[in-house]
Amino acid sequence: MRAIQWVSEIEQAKMDADRKILEARISEAGISAKKFASEVLKRDERTLRRWRSGESPIPDLVRRFIRDPQPAPWPTKATLPKL
Repeated sequence: MRAIQWVSEIEQAKMDADRKILEARISEAGISAKKFASEVLKRDERTLRRWRSGESPIPDLVRRFIRDPQPAPWPTKATLPKL
């Protein structure tokens, strides 16, 4: 049995916005949610269904991807911090 987690109104609003963005990305892709889950997100369809329903939070890495699906530039020696 899962524990109920309290979420602030601000966090809930962010989660709702992320779910709307996720829905938009699925729609923009023009493919089924099942195909989007497996081919784009590399996740099981059930996981995507949990994210869409709000049953489970969307992981940070996936949230960043759906907000900006363009790949970030690969780091080079010039861009890495000096240690």
